[in-house]
Amino acid sequence: MTVYTYSFFWLVGGLFVLMDLTNWPAALRKYKNQPGANEPLEWSRCKYLIKVVLRNQFLYGIPTTYFGFALRKLVFFEPPNPRILPTLPIVFRDLLFCIVFWEITFYYSHRLLHSSYFYKRVHKKHHQWSAPVAWAAMYAHPFEFIISDLLPVYVGPAIMSSHVLTFVVWFTFVMMDTLVDHSGYHLPVLGSSEMHDYHHLNLLHRMFYNIAHYQ
Repeated sequence: MTVYTYSFFWLVGGLFVLMDLTNWPAALRKYKNQPGANEPLEWSRCKYLIKVVLRNQFLYGIPTTYFGFALRKLVFFEPPNPRILPTLPIVFRDLLFCIVFWEITFYYSHRLLHSSYFYKRVHKKHHQWSAPVAWAAMYAHPFEFIISDLLPVYVGPAIMSSHVLTFVVWFTFVMMDTLVDHSGYHLPVLGSSEMHDYHHLNLLHRMFYNIAHYQ
């Protein structure tokens, strides 16, 4: 599951990042949320982004994932037999619970990260990308990566003791959602990422205003 999720992240996210690195195809530049930003994306900055994301995935993501699956067996329920497929109503029930739980836990963890104490020490790193690119979805302080990126996604299917098929569908949905949100593009066939871009850009502007205002 971890191999699938991270492979999806690098491959699908890489299609967006490749457009920023090469400015190709030119016809898609008009869908850029912040024209001129990352046009092209500097390779040195991209390499540092890759380094931070790989650190998060290997040093924190993989151990957290396997610890979570082990804890799932102890605290919740034994995972269902992967050879017996769940019915569609069961899959939809689990996915609905996962979405609701994800929305609630992500909202409050993200709100915590925007408090003065945690923003300066933790969340500020993620907002270094005022014009985010897809791979920046996992560009974060390790504490944020665990409590706001991983746990809200993992706890829902763990509580519901979801089938591995449901895990695949759920992780695919979440990964696609966060990659599109951070892609910097509003392509016609995909959801809008403009609000997320505005969140990154507007917060940076307010930071500079506050610094200038109190100097």
